[in-house]
Formats: sequence, C-alpha cells, structure tokens
Amino acid sequence: IPLMGPDPNLLRAGNLHIKDTYALERLMQTVEEMSKIHTGGEGIDKNYPVVGELAYRYIDRNFLQRDRACDLPPESIGRSEGWRLTPGWSPPYTISQRLKELGYPNEVFEDETLLQTIRLVMSDVNLEGRHARFETVDEIARLVEDAKERCASNA
Repeated sequence: IPLMGPDPNLLRAGNLHIKDTYALERLMQTVEEMSKIHTGGEGIDKNYPVVGELAYRYIDRNFLQRDRACDLPPESIGRSEGWRLTPGWSPPYTISQRLKELGYPNEVFEDETLLQTIRLVMSDVNLEGRHARFETVDEIARLVEDAKERCASNA
C-alpha cells in the first residue's frame, strides 16, 4: 500500500478496508507535517502510536486483548517483545508495565499519582524541545527520579 511514510498500523493484519474508509494518504501527510513541527523537522517517530513503524507495540489497557506488551507477535517482523515508552504519548498503564519489566518495585509501578506525574514529565521534556530516548534504562531512571521530585514538591 503506497502511503507516505510507514504504512499506518491500522492497515496491518488485513485491515485493508481502513484504506477505503479513511483518507489515509491525506492523514499520513498531515501526521508527517505535524510531526515535523513538533520534533523540529524529524518527521514521524517510529514509536508513535497508530502510524509509527513500531506502532504494533503500543497497547492501551482499554484495548488489551492479551497479557502481552504488543498486539502482534513481534517475532513475525523480526522484533522482540517488550514494553516501550513513546515520547509522543504513553498511557500510565504502559509506563507501569515498562517499569515493572525493568524491575522497579511495586510502590513505583503501582503508584497512579507517580505514573501520571511521569507522563507529565515526559510531556514537559517534549515541550522543552529536548530529545529524550525514553526507551533507554538511564533515561527512564531519570524520568522516574524527576517525577518523584515533582511529587515530593507538590506534597
């Protein structure tokens, strides 16, 4: 399916009717241009939900179909399973599962206030224009510490 950028995740697994239902070529062009505005010209991040190359890894607990970190067997496309934090948007559930996967204690990955604060810190990093690689262990540790400090100062 010849669309600008990576094929939207909506089309994978035989959902070809999506192409006929929605103006995906225009959608992809719009997403690409908006992404360039928000990232300083970098375009669509591969981890971005729905349209990114690695969108198959995105799970929202409201749509969780099985207890996996992705909705498609990643081995089928040469990837490995695991939870990822995306710079554009990661719901608290995904954040908690990534922290759990990394071995953080329950009081961290089950703390809804902390998870929401981590989400806010991620947003602030983006708004500051800092390119953060939230998939790295060091960046996640920094993110957790920044969120803990913010929670402590708000208490």
